[in-house]
Amino acid sequence: MFSVRMLLALTPMLAVVIPPCVPDEIIDDIRDPNVVRRGTGSIEAEGCGTATVIGQGEVFIELQEDPEGRAHLVIYDAANKDVTLNGEGRKYWRGNHLYVDGLVGTATIVGEGLVVGVTGHPLYLYAEGSGRVSLAGVGTYSVNGGEEQPWPTEVEEIAYEADAAEE
Repeated sequence: MFSVRMLLALTPMLAVVIPPCVPDEIIDDIRDPNVVRRGTGSIEAEGCGTATVIGQGEVFIELQEDPEGRAHLVIYDAANKDVTLNGEGRKYWRGNHLYVDGLVGTATIVGEGLVVGVTGHPLYLYAEGSGRVSLAGVGTYSVNGGEEQPWPTEVEEIAYEADAAEE
């Protein structure tokens, strides 16, 4: 299981490539997620910024061409996950971790113990299963198909989990 401490340790790696649309005050708060929201089953987010997903199930990401060339995807322990990449980008490995710089296209990651970080302008993310998502930037998200909400003005961790009745 991944802890909030691990989430905070991973997020700064992405801070280097945060798009210009992310306000400075959000960048300052990246190491301090302060609110947890619970959901059931899925989260969908789109916007401009950085997202980190920790959980199990399936994560789908779509990145369009970033005018600043800052689109970045990191899949930790990717060698032990089912990963499908479609599109262009510079792909490289560091140990079991897969990095894709300048990704224009889609990525689907399936497995347990998922840790996925993405930065993009714009980006679309859909995660289904159970876990936590940290968002920093500008955009909207919804948990379990619920009401659409703006990305938090401070870094916020949003939980989603599979409904026990569905398992």
